[in-house]
Amino acid sequence: MFKLIDTMKIVFGGLRTHLSRGILTTLGITVGIVAVVGMGTMAYSLQQEINKQFSSLGSNTFFISRRPFIVGIGGHSDWRQYWRRKNLEVDYLPTIQKNSPHVQSIAPMLWYRQNARSGDDQLDNLSITASNENLYDFSSYDIEYGRFLSPSDILYRKNVCVIDRKAAGILFPDNLIPLDKRIKIGNIPFKIVGILAEQTAAFGQEQSAQAIVPYSTAEKYWGGGWGLQFIVEALPEKMEEAIDEVIVALRNLRGLRFDDENDFELFTSEMLMEAVSNITRVAYIVIIGIAAISLLVGGIGIMNVMFVSVTERTKEIGIRKSCGAQPKDILLQFGAEAIVLSTIGGIIGLILVLSLSLLAKKAVPFTISIPGWLVIVGILFSAMVGLAFGIFPAYKASRKNPVEALHYE
Repeated sequence: MFKLIDTMKIVFGGLRTHLSRGILTTLGITVGIVAVVGMGTMAYSLQQEINKQFSSLGSNTFFISRRPFIVGIGGHSDWRQYWRRKNLEVDYLPTIQKNSPHVQSIAPMLWYRQNARSGDDQLDNLSITASNENLYDFSSYDIEYGRFLSPSDILYRKNVCVIDRKAAGILFPDNLIPLDKRIKIGNIPFKIVGILAEQTAAFGQEQSAQAIVPYSTAEKYWGGGWGLQFIVEALPEKMEEAIDEVIVALRNLRGLRFDDENDFELFTSEMLMEAVSNITRVAYIVIIGIAAISLLVGGIGIMNVMFVSVTERTKEIGIRKSCGAQPKDILLQFGAEAIVLSTIGGIIGLILVLSLSLLAKKAVPFTISIPGWLVIVGILFSAMVGLAFGIFPAYKASRKNPVEALHYE
């Protein structure tokens, strides 16, 4: 222990003597650590946010679409095959519900963008979701005033809508509770029957103004069956049965033979999270490659400086050896100096990442969190680089002949 303390005193004394050189030497390590920890933090934070969004849907929920949300789900990679598929139809809903006793509810999903206006007040690019009354059970929507869509709204294709607080504030700046008021979406008049409570959109972004309308009304005016999706909720602990029943019902509805592949995609929130994890895994591989290059450059810099340091302190090595220092003592001294140099670079890199993450919190639409394991990996990485690139100069120093070293200058 005393020998280690003495060695560290010598190491820090040497670093103070050549402070500017030491700082410049650590820059390569600092850049490498910023790359690996910074990019790793972004990938980790994005994955956590996506997982949170999907997991909020529940473990007994699955989706049906003509094509996958992410390439790779279901093992496909050629987008052209999806565009050749037949559209899903809202007319499937009664048959699916009738032939799927383990399905609790099902909601169609269609999306549109239209301008809206009320008197002289105009709202451009209103986000419209077309669905049925079951959407309320799947989503995080909360009705603050009025009501949600009803079965009769769907059945009779009523021109009714539910809008959020943002849309209400723009279209009715003097009346934030415009129940039973009328607006025009596109050129179609709609009656406001409900107002959604304020909510945070996915990834923490300020949500765009939105409206929810009956899917039957939306199809009548705007069409759009090509983008139709279904979201299905199974009975508790009956997920597999519900999935099998829905697949059989859809295959029959779409006229598929027993040996035909499904011409639709069915995926759960777990499958989506797994696909996101695969993408994140690729990102980690890229991060490791970038970090390896940066740390290689930094390690070469440390090796170069250590060779210079050994040469400059040849006489010191001779004096220490003549006073009884063993080769392992010299090895420890210069090896520790390389590790300390590299670790200081890693710590500076971590401080930079922390500072950048605090600034980025205002710029990125999700919560940034630096995982503890990534901080530990960063420090260990930097120390290992110092050890790997500093051991050879330290070994050369430990093998010097004390007589020749004393006569070096």
